[in-house]
Amino acid sequence: MAYAEMLDRTSVRAAAVATTSFVATTAINCAGENQLFLEVVYTAGNSTALELYLESSNDGGTTYFREVTESVAASGTVTGALLVRSFAAAQAGNLLIAVPFKAGLVRAQIRVTVDATNSSVSCAIVRTRLYA
Repeated sequence: MAYAEMLDRTSVRAAAVATTSFVATTAINCAGENQLFLEVVYTAGNSTALELYLESSNDGGTTYFREVTESVAASGTVTGALLVRSFAAAQAGNLLIAVPFKAGLVRAQIRVTVDATNSSVSCAIVRTRLYA
């Protein structure tokens, strides 16, 4: 039977007015873990959506790499795109995002779209280990 062990929860962005440019959260060490949960509290205000993506570093934070997603066409051509998670303002509230992830340092980049007036975002990363 598979089970998950929650290791700890770290606030990486205190509640603050969001911006329309991506802003990095604090990076935390996730070496040895294989599952992360992002706890995001999003107040939409005048924004139309919240967007976020994850970055990881295996060299102590000198170089960060972004997640990508790939699709395969019937012809066999693989197309890659940077992975950005987007949540419409109608989905504002307490969001729990499960992410299978294996890396050293991990941080999120977060922004809102169109107008950040009256918007707020906080974020925590929960380090978790899944067992088969």
